[in-house]
Amino acid sequence: MLDLLVEKSEDPSFPRGYDMTVNVIDVTFDLASLWPGDNDELKKQIHDQLPDRDDGSNKGEDLDIFKWPYSLIVVYAQWVNIPGEPSFSSDLFHKIRDTPHSWLKIVKSTLKHPQPMSEIASWWLFKKKREFPYPYVKRTNTTKELDLSKREWSAWFAERMTEAINTKTLYVSSQLQLYGGTGSMFQKNAGNGTSYCFRDATLGGTWDVFYKGSRKPADDWQDLNDAGMQKHFSPADRRVLWGSYGEWDMKKVWQFYYDEPTYTKLRGIRRKFDPHGLFTANPFCVERADQE
Repeated sequence: MLDLLVEKSEDPSFPRGYDMTVNVIDVTFDLASLWPGDNDELKKQIHDQLPDRDDGSNKGEDLDIFKWPYSLIVVYAQWVNIPGEPSFSSDLFHKIRDTPHSWLKIVKSTLKHPQPMSEIASWWLFKKKREFPYPYVKRTNTTKELDLSKREWSAWFAERMTEAINTKTLYVSSQLQLYGGTGSMFQKNAGNGTSYCFRDATLGGTWDVFYKGSRKPADDWQDLNDAGMQKHFSPADRRVLWGSYGEWDMKKVWQFYYDEPTYTKLRGIRRKFDPHGLFTANPFCVERADQE
């Protein structure tokens, strides 16, 4: 599935009407909170794919959908009918559905019954306060590289996820999102006056690891990720403001969130409109240009 995500991220002509994310969720997660339908429909799909026992009961009856005992790969994909964009093709959706799986595949599809965007968007919503009831070590980064397949990112990242899943005190939650090709509004809106940087991103993601007990295994896991990311994902450390992590004194880490021209411009704006630093909630903000 990661190979398919990479294939689309490397395609500059990938139409902006398509969206796709690949998510990895560790064990004990509330599966019902992810399912875009009612619980009876979810239970039926599980029941229909698992064998019956000799006594006539079904193995699915022992599985708790509110505390799912297996790690999950969850894929969201959609197409929006945007004027001027290519007409609908089911190719992406069939590739997702035809991806080999080892045990259980649960599908919610509207290919035969298209739904309005307002309805489909609600299916992407996360219905819980947090993935797991533990502290976590966060990572969120983007890349602009168009050769992730040559960098062998898919295989490397899958190994990193597997290591975390196989560590009893760690619980991983990862979401990987296509940014679209050169026709995506994310790229086309570059230079439109906002402060959002790294508009050339092709793929972004979070890989947060929750830990039960000692934090050290979580830090060690993320440290290895950081080292490998430079080779397999992005030579530059490119972060996003909504997913900030680590040092939160902006003057020490601004280069991870802004390009230099944008950061310099923002400092000038702060100097002009907030010369006394009144609107400074915490150190994670852009300082005025004359403040050292």
